[in-house]
Amino acid sequence: MKRNPRYSASVLWFVFLVTLVSCESRELTLHAVPRAESPVVDSVAETLWADAPELRVLATEGTPGDVWVGLKAVYTPNELALQMTWADKDDSTDRTPWVFDEQGWRRLPREKYYEDKAAILWNINNSIRRFNGQGCLVVCHTDKMYTNAPNERGDMWHWKRVRTNPVNQLDDKRLTNDREGKDAGRKPDAQEGGGYAENETEGGSRPRFYWPDMEYEPLLAFVETAVEIPSSREFPVETRLPGVAIAPFIGSRGDVQAKGRWENGVWTLEILRPLQTGQEDDIQFADLTRPYYFGVAVFDNHPTDHSISRKPLQLAFEVGK
Repeated sequence: MKRNPRYSASVLWFVFLVTLVSCESRELTLHAVPRAESPVVDSVAETLWADAPELRVLATEGTPGDVWVGLKAVYTPNELALQMTWADKDDSTDRTPWVFDEQGWRRLPREKYYEDKAAILWNINNSIRRFNGQGCLVVCHTDKMYTNAPNERGDMWHWKRVRTNPVNQLDDKRLTNDREGKDAGRKPDAQEGGGYAENETEGGSRPRFYWPDMEYEPLLAFVETAVEIPSSREFPVETRLPGVAIAPFIGSRGDVQAKGRWENGVWTLEILRPLQTGQEDDIQFADLTRPYYFGVAVFDNHPTDHSISRKPLQLAFEVGK
């Protein structure tokens, strides 16, 4: 019997599409495997990460360019841990420092002096319409982020090299439908104390604090060791002071532990959070039999421009093993 070439080509094309979709679905699922205990959040890869399956995600379109992000996940009965790796040519630690010269204090521009960052956005209770099928792009609106309806909510985990990494945390935020203001829908979770603040006097004309017993090092600019600068204090020309003073978040904003380490052109970030926090502004990993949808982004020494995962990602817990 003579084969119909058009029919054969159609069949082959259909098989190719089915295979492609099938492979793509597998590639977009991050499998969390059970462990007896959680990793120590120190950015050092313990053996428990060794055989955890890795999901590699392409983040695109931002200042960092095309960046492959590696993701792993493990969990215990009480906690979820994530490991995130990505390439970055250098460790950006000099966030808007102060410099003293012959004219006095001046702030170096944030367009050049900033920090590296990473972010994970979770769809709380699948409330963000189209997020599970289209990813983070449904909440990106030019230079602002917000959800598209009042009942839509997201949980944003925002790691910051200078402002949160030294205190072993990330900045736990939420995404709302608010469309006004500089940060629009990005709102911090409830906070009872701590956190970071600009190291500046009222009006922002000069630094407020200095650290008398250290060389200039922005990663050591802890509030607890800061000294308010007296009006009589003089500084040598070319003195540098950190642009921010930092302390651990107290409250829901500090729910997530995190520690990043840059080595040989690669960031390794470990993240740890209770499966359930009981906070309305957090995603709750209460049902381990269903997937949880998220997106990732990485920033290279820039306040807003970032490369993102354009496709939706899902976290699936491997249970019963």
